[in-house]
Amino acid sequence: MPKPPDPTADAIAQAVAECLKARREELDWSATDVQEHGGPTYHTVLKTEAGQLPKLALLERHVTALGLSLKAVLAAAVAPPGRETPLFSRDASEVARIFDQAGPSGQAALREMARVLDLAGRRRRLALTHPLHRRAL
Repeated sequence: MPKPPDPTADAIAQAVAECLKARREELDWSATDVQEHGGPTYHTVLKTEAGQLPKLALLERHVTALGLSLKAVLAAAVAPPGRETPLFSRDASEVARIFDQAGPSGQAALREMARVLDLAGRRRRLALTHPLHRRAL
């Protein structure tokens, strides 16, 4: 079975943005209404709906204010209705499933792991693209 293509960050961000905007419009809310219901600021709501995802804590506030769960939003991003192929690989879908089943301390640990792995990836990319490091390779 062929391996599904890895999603791009832009595709994931766009799918999440569309889900959040659709829910806000379904509620007949403005971006200010989301803020007033415990979500992030009006400006963050608009940026998120434009595909510029905030840090996880703000995304969770946004999702919760709309009466959704993070799992529901990620599920919509993974396999939006009408999309033939999922955006996430099987492995990423499995991580999302594990996150959903974990308790608060487990979810906190998974978030910290994701943060550390992202930071390590950024450092590696910087090292590979920095002129001084490229000469050493």
